[in-house]
Amino acid sequence: MASAKSKALARVAALGAEIDYALVEGRYLDANVDAPPGQVWAATGTHCVVVHFMALDDAPPVSQQWLAVLDDLADGTRPCTTSDCDYCQE
Repeated sequence: MASAKSKALARVAALGAEIDYALVEGRYLDANVDAPPGQVWAATGTHCVVVHFMALDDAPPVSQQWLAVLDDLADGTRPCTTSDCDYCQE
């Protein structure tokens, strides 16, 4: 059975999205799952969802976070409707 992470990575690729890994001092801190340019994740209305590898005290286990990412990606993307969106203008 495929892991939640591998399923999420496959869904990210199918949607044309990208994962931006934050690397500090040789360690991954988190992964930002970025929606394609000009789009937001339909489920959250945000441009990215995050998986924290260096868990905060109250963060769920990484495997549960990948399951949450799958839920966030389930509805795909929709256009960003914020006219002065800083993220879209980058």
